[in-house]
Amino acid sequence: MEDVYGGRESQGNIVQPTFKYIKRNLLTAGLDVTINARYNFGTERSLDTVPRRFTWTGESIPKNPKDPNAPGGENDLTDYRYKNNNGNLTANISYAINKNNSIMINHLLTTFDRKGKDHYYPDLEVNKLPRKTIKNITGIGYRTSILDRWDANIFLKNYNQNGKYFNELEKETYENVEISINKIGYGLATSYFLNPDIQLKASYEKAYRLPDNTELFGDAINISGNPGLRPESSDNINLGLSYALKLQKNQQIIIDANYIFRNAKDFIRQYVGPLSSNNKRELKSANLRSVRNNSVDINLKYYFKNLFSVGGNMTYQT
Repeated sequence: MEDVYGGRESQGNIVQPTFKYIKRNLLTAGLDVTINARYNFGTERSLDTVPRRFTWTGESIPKNPKDPNAPGGENDLTDYRYKNNNGNLTANISYAINKNNSIMINHLLTTFDRKGKDHYYPDLEVNKLPRKTIKNITGIGYRTSILDRWDANIFLKNYNQNGKYFNELEKETYENVEISINKIGYGLATSYFLNPDIQLKASYEKAYRLPDNTELFGDAINISGNPGLRPESSDNINLGLSYALKLQKNQQIIIDANYIFRNAKDFIRQYVGPLSSNNKRELKSANLRSVRNNSVDINLKYYFKNLFSVGGNMTYQT
């Protein structure tokens, strides 16, 4: 926190109907379908009408000492009321070819369309410009297992995002910007039981993270948007070991140890922007060139029958 606010407010409500559909053995044995959907009809409000400057102790002085009664806000005089109109749909289809082989298809659709108006400036051009995205992520995977000891999954993903936004060329002069992203990701995950008590696990994924709506468009409060963000891309490697130690007939300890490596490019990170004309700052997102992470985590859990369990974990990251 570098800036102090004492009277600014954000308000909102969520009106979000949801839909869920699950069907096992649809039309034929082994074909399962799950669909989840929701849509937010709620409203938001960003309110800044107190023409004073505050300190960390809660004291304040007029923003304009020459005219203490002049209208204004701590940052800008605003009463912006808007709807984000965001929706989400996930669909999963799986088909068991036989006991040891199956295929999966899943799809994620998200939509976003912000529309609003400022009570004090109802004809403000910037509030009439588009802030919308449609994101589609589709994956297809194949799973196989042998003798209940070896299990493998291979998958392919398509990441697609399209949207509309704008850039400010100069004061109150704007140009429309179209966002179009299409990337292909893939991966493999496998596990193998050396014996009934020891399992080895490994996975690799070429993954992408598409910019979210707050990063692209801001939040109309303290975060400004950046429509030029590129998607994160990363190479992720996981190696793991699970060991089940049976102490007595009714007692067991499970130990999980994992090594995780992540090499990300165009990593999206927030930073504090420069001072505005009102001597206030906003958060903004930008792409970093490269971020690398190595980590080890260990999980330990003790079980007594099906009555009691206790555990803990430790993580080390560099």
